[in-house]
Amino acid sequence: MGWRLWFPSVRADVNCADAGSALRSRQPWRLTLLAAVAVVATGCHPDQATLGLSSYGAADDPRAVEIGRAVIETGGNAVDAAVAMALTMAVTLPSRVGLGGGGLCLVHDPATKSVRTLDFLPESAPASGSAPVPGFLRGLYTLHAAYGRRHWEEALGAPESLAGLGTPVSRQLSADLRAGADRLSRDPGARRLFLSTNNRPLAEGEMLVQPELATTLGLVRQRGIAAFYGASYGATDSSLAGTLAHGLGIDGGALSSLRARWGETVQVANDNDVIHFPDRSGADLAMAWQAGLAVGEGGDWLGAMMNALRANAGSVGSAVPTAALAVVDGREQGVACVFTMGGLFGNDRVIPELGLLAGGGGGASGVGGPVLVVNPYQETTLLAASGSATGAEPSNRAAAAAVLSILHTSAIEHQPLGASSPIMAPSAALGVAEAVACLYDHQHGGKSCGAVTDARGLGRTFSVLITSGLK
Repeated sequence: MGWRLWFPSVRADVNCADAGSALRSRQPWRLTLLAAVAVVATGCHPDQATLGLSSYGAADDPRAVEIGRAVIETGGNAVDAAVAMALTMAVTLPSRVGLGGGGLCLVHDPATKSVRTLDFLPESAPASGSAPVPGFLRGLYTLHAAYGRRHWEEALGAPESLAGLGTPVSRQLSADLRAGADRLSRDPGARRLFLSTNNRPLAEGEMLVQPELATTLGLVRQRGIAAFYGASYGATDSSLAGTLAHGLGIDGGALSSLRARWGETVQVANDNDVIHFPDRSGADLAMAWQAGLAVGEGGDWLGAMMNALRANAGSVGSAVPTAALAVVDGREQGVACVFTMGGLFGNDRVIPELGLLAGGGGGASGVGGPVLVVNPYQETTLLAASGSATGAEPSNRAAAAAVLSILHTSAIEHQPLGASSPIMAPSAALGVAEAVACLYDHQHGGKSCGAVTDARGLGRTFSVLITSGLK
């Protein structure tokens, strides 16, 4: 069984004035309790309560969650945490996340009253025999530039250290290594990094040390992503970008001209809230969602959703392994992302000078995508969820089913994502979901939130209450 921490919903009849008096009472235990209740449960504005902001996150890798928690605790927002978590997973879960791959994110920013899709999935290989053009760093940089609070280089510090000093192999990576060991053994660079003597894959708890990847991350931290992609269109004037283009078998222009794409979302109304799906696969996800609703109360809504997903195999039916994360901060900024290498360990080939895996041929196809639920009237994020795969279904169909199951439990049944949710019951049809879910209290005008990771998966969650230094 993987890591699973569930922070249950809380409700109490506490108003903002009571919360403010708690601060003045100088009773720490009472302050903490009322901060959690006033800000999370009754929806007090932080300027009213002057107490604290609660943030939540979940991801497929435990070490990434620890990094995300630290970012929030030191003043970062949801985007800062998500970017740092993704970069960490590029080190700790390279089978599914990496500099040679890409991803897809939904972000809700209450300051600009916007919900947008950011698509940075790998571009198709420009020539036969070459690897896809990686969008991972370009996408994270674009996301951070638009909504992050911290300096970009801060997000790279911890991943760089983990790569250089080494990090214990997680249970998820160990399972992926066992599945991919035969293919990895055929490449000298991959064999040196991921396999031990006699081509035995590194086991859970053994140290994975990636010095070349640490050097690459260090150069990106010091010089920016221009060092990775080239300074201008058609130019690869840095040794890193030139080495990357050569290692991928692509022209420097294809690398330097790559841009992440901002887009709208596919929207479905749900009472006063709006469900947002990514624009790439959102139409099929929305269709599956509507198919489940059409069954009616007590019917097999999950089966109806699965049938609709199977009927639209083009966008959510491929077997490209993915990893997921979700973060919602105390100021209602919400992020949900899915990442892919285009295949388990990409194309199983390490560019030795850079220590990174090249992406696989799966590229951008078949990624089901994350989901956000937002109340546009109050600019609150009520659900941020994304999924990865387990079981017999093609991976991104299973991931999409997991996300839709969480969406149904939270948005339609208005139930916390505890053990009674279908997502917690083992099923070959469902993938593994990471989510932050909130229940809205219409009577008192507030919400209670929790982060959850599927018990069948190997992820982890965090919950952080910030009670000082608010701006």
